[in-house]
Amino acid sequence: MLLQINSWDKLGVLVWLCGMCIEHTADMQKTRWNSKHKSGQQKTWLAEGLWAWSRHPNFFGEHVLWWGSAIVAVAGLTAPGAATATNYSPFGCALAVISPIWSSFFLFFTCVTRRRNDHISTCCTRMCARRLGCLVFVL
Repeated sequence: MLLQINSWDKLGVLVWLCGMCIEHTADMQKTRWNSKHKSGQQKTWLAEGLWAWSRHPNFFGEHVLWWGSAIVAVAGLTAPGAATATNYSPFGCALAVISPIWSSFFLFFTCVTRRRNDHISTCCTRMCARRLGCLVFVL
């Protein structure tokens, strides 16, 4: 039997690759930042590149990666005995997307907790506003 790749599989792989690129780029930018600034003695936040748009772009990239995996998984979860590939098993689909949904909830909505330091609170508020814009864009 040949492996059948449909458009959902291609979309899932594309989303996965975008997530991997975002995560890798953010990790490389953070590594470069850490090599210039000694740990524990940093007076400022990393606010360049992807880090100017998100407090944790590497986590965002990882979540995009997991959403890509979920898309591929859902594309392969047809109901047993289904005549077409559009008849998905609801239970299987729920299992495939529950982890990305749970993780994305925490990624997007946990930065609204109060911070003690005013500077950190201001930075978090600015980044949450940008992140909300990204959420609207993604949805």
